[in-house]
Amino acid sequence: MHSKVQIRALAESGGKSQSQRSQFGLNSSMMYFLYVVSQYHAEYQFEYLTPAMIATSGGHIRTSIYSNFRSAMPVIFTYQQLKAIATRKEQVRSRQLVKLQKLPIEQALLICLEQSMQHAGLQDISQLAEQRSEIKSADQAQKLARRSEKLQQRLTQHSSQQSVHETADTWLAWFDGSALPNPGKCQIACVLTSPDGHSFEYVRNFEYGDSCDAEYSGLLLALEQAHQHQARHLIVHGDSQVVIDDFNQSKASKLARMLEYRQQAQTLAAAFEQLQVCWVPRHKNQLADALTQMGSHSTA
Repeated sequence: MHSKVQIRALAESGGKSQSQRSQFGLNSSMMYFLYVVSQYHAEYQFEYLTPAMIATSGGHIRTSIYSNFRSAMPVIFTYQQLKAIATRKEQVRSRQLVKLQKLPIEQALLICLEQSMQHAGLQDISQLAEQRSEIKSADQAQKLARRSEKLQQRLTQHSSQQSVHETADTWLAWFDGSALPNPGKCQIACVLTSPDGHSFEYVRNFEYGDSCDAEYSGLLLALEQAHQHQARHLIVHGDSQVVIDDFNQSKASKLARMLEYRQQAQTLAAAFEQLQVCWVPRHKNQLADALTQMGSHSTA
């Protein structure tokens, strides 16, 4: 402790007198400690600056408290980093804390992350961030694997469709259906081509349905008419991916009406020795599509 005389003498000399070694060590350590605490306090506005932490004994800061405080200090994260680490639920909970306890959003988010960290048995938020990063990477790898599997299934299906070759007695069919408005009045059509090159066009209407009703009804019409022509080998083309996938059960719908359509189509399909139902883009289904728009009915 300095007496008033010592302090006055120091001021009169312009502060140029050299501090004692022990005095300099005490002052500098105290200034650094207060700087660290105040910086940490200003960043998150936590009440770490308490008398217990800055307890003094004979003018010296208790070194054990200083050491414990320094070792307990977590890595400083920015708000954006905390937000990136947090889950959606934690972000929602942090906003609730802001409203209920009037906390800054950074402090509220940090509290939520510390709770999750403790629940997971981790030592600090850095470990929580690393753990979640690993989980996220694993999830992304699984998603990529599932996408690759689906792509392979589509390629396999496409390959099997392309491997079908027309025989001398193979019939070809194209179907389409439209609802105008959707849902609304429906018009369906199909075009059959016999092995000797003759074409047959059919169009029907029904009062109400949506595009799926119309498309599936178009497929049923194609199967019915091919059966009437006593076709044994048939390749059917349509531009409705939903109907094609449902009939082939590569992506079957659970809707009751779709199940009913599928059962009707499978019953008709049983009459053929060989049947393929394939998807084609709309520009390769122009004739059937045009018939659903024109409403004409002709047979050649």
